[in-house]
Amino acid sequence: MKNIILDTDLGGDCDDASAIALANKFHNKKEINVLAMTYSNNNQSGALLTSVINKYYKNDFPVGVLKNNRLVIEYGVDFVEKALTILHVEKDFSALQNANDLIYDKLVKATDKSVTIICIGQLRNIATFLDSNFNGVSGTDIFNQKVKELYVMGGYFNQKSEYHSFCGYTMSGEYNIITDLNSAHIIMEKVETEIIFCDFDVGLDVLTFEKFSTDYNEKYPVSVCYKLYQNGARHSWDPLTVLYAVKGDNEYFDSKKGNVVITDKGRTIFHADSQGKHKIVLLKKPKNEVAKYLESFFSEELEEK
Repeated sequence: MKNIILDTDLGGDCDDASAIALANKFHNKKEINVLAMTYSNNNQSGALLTSVINKYYKNDFPVGVLKNNRLVIEYGVDFVEKALTILHVEKDFSALQNANDLIYDKLVKATDKSVTIICIGQLRNIATFLDSNFNGVSGTDIFNQKVKELYVMGGYFNQKSEYHSFCGYTMSGEYNIITDLNSAHIIMEKVETEIIFCDFDVGLDVLTFEKFSTDYNEKYPVSVCYKLYQNGARHSWDPLTVLYAVKGDNEYFDSKKGNVVITDKGRTIFHADSQGKHKIVLLKKPKNEVAKYLESFFSEELEEK
């Protein structure tokens, strides 16, 4: 059973909500053991909403928020605040821990190579940990000793030129990478364990969970998130990253070994190599079939009225 730390930026998109829910569901089925969740920027309301989703599934995982190394991303803040209001959540942040200390606590207690970390937002928490010192021991040494694998929802390996366009924006790389490029470079430099990239193209046009909007349930936090943010089906970048981290290669997923390079502007380039230290995730089925596969894990929620 994998021991999981899930690092999220819920608020930048609504698909974090279904990814968090999916981790809870796998934990409740004893397919994984969720140790903690962390939030990759300074939006305490987003971290609180993460905790709200956990509690909906009757879990009270410790949640950590970035406190000592600021990353302020305003995108999605209004959406998170509205969700908390609809869900009648008191804004009590006292239970939120320092993400860096929380990661240390969980890793230092773990046996070697026993923890899987899944990052579905910016990489600031992991970079902060790598650059930290704990009683004379570097975070990098602890990370590489304790972490078996790091899954990253990030990159865009089919980017054909220096820039690409999405939803009217011109970007030099994938969003999670370019919004905290320094952290991405730190990870590529210091992480020795295997990094598995589930990139932009994997979740793009895998449109899921439209029913959370059409059959809106204001008591279900994930439904609230999809209704507020998308009011319809959404691309599935984050839940597919969690799903692959748990299920691995199967009839829906494949992977390829190689080495990933992140350029100075944030473009991600993959070089296939059977001896490489990275992997990229690939889809084996058409995207509409992958969407049905993902939604199959939410059959109870999608049937609720």
